[in-house]
Amino acid sequence: MKILKNLAFYAKNYWIKIYRLLLFFSVKSIRTEDESVIVSLTTHPARIKSTWISLISLFNQKATNYRIILVLSKEEFHDKKIPWTINFLEKKGLNILWINENFKSYNKLLPVKSKFPYSKIITFDDDVYYEKWRIKLLLEKSKTFPNAIIGFRGAEIKTTKDKKIYPYLKWVMANARTSNKKLFLTGVGGVLYPPNKNFDLLIQNYSLAKELAPTCDDVFFWGVSHHLKIEKILLDYGKLDDVRELLNSPSLFHVNNSLKFNKNDYSIKKVIDFFKILI
Repeated sequence: MKILKNLAFYAKNYWIKIYRLLLFFSVKSIRTEDESVIVSLTTHPARIKSTWISLISLFNQKATNYRIILVLSKEEFHDKKIPWTINFLEKKGLNILWINENFKSYNKLLPVKSKFPYSKIITFDDDVYYEKWRIKLLLEKSKTFPNAIIGFRGAEIKTTKDKKIYPYLKWVMANARTSNKKLFLTGVGGVLYPPNKNFDLLIQNYSLAKELAPTCDDVFFWGVSHHLKIEKILLDYGKLDDVRELLNSPSLFHVNNSLKFNKNDYSIKKVIDFFKILI
């Protein structure tokens, strides 16, 4: 029985790889001069060979008139050498934004916000294969709530009776009943950031971000949005199709959620103290 289960598992993964390769070579072109919607993600050398998997899922969306930007740092890609899969997608309309500095996980939002200050920016991660409806649903909700930050996935901040915050790993998944005050959106499912002069100005302070939350961009963006009283909306879809090729690659999830030293907890405390946030 165990052998049959293993065979089924490997057969399923094999056909998923074949299917995604077929999608890759038949991916539709995305070419538009419209800058009102920008889809952004970043990656680094240890993961870029498999980034095409997330990218093709973002190419094959039901939404239209959006641009896809992959932010890469020259500090990490010294000679701008990238895999042929990325070059292929460039010919299909992928835009690469080369930056001189390296803002780490902040790369997917800070440089893009700076370059496109009047655009809606939708950030995604490089290790998830996204369903075709993700961008469309975000944009539809944004029409109703044009000033809100909107995401698919989040956590509900858990507090004690005397308002002390529990450690991050004890928080629960957010749902439709989670109050705005306790909603913590996580970027992995996709997050839409509308143009907001005050938010955009504050998040560009990378020195502050690095001091408060050096590896926890979600925490810093949450703190800034909470400080500015920006509405946050959860679409409440937490399922993810992880890219298996990257399951064992370096990940901020494991760095930030270490049992020895949880960097999320460290950054949450720093951000709350700095912005004087009350939950």
